[in-house]
Amino acid sequence: MKRDWLKGAKSAYDVVVIGSGLAGMTAAN
Repeated sequence: MKRDWLKGAKSAYDVVVIGSGLAGMTAAN
C-alpha cells in the first residue's frame, strides 16, 4: 500500500517537474 502511494507521488512529481521545465523553456524563448 505504501509503495503504491510513493509510486503515485513520484509519477505526479515527475509530471510537475516536466511541466515546469517545459513552461520555463517556453518562457525563456
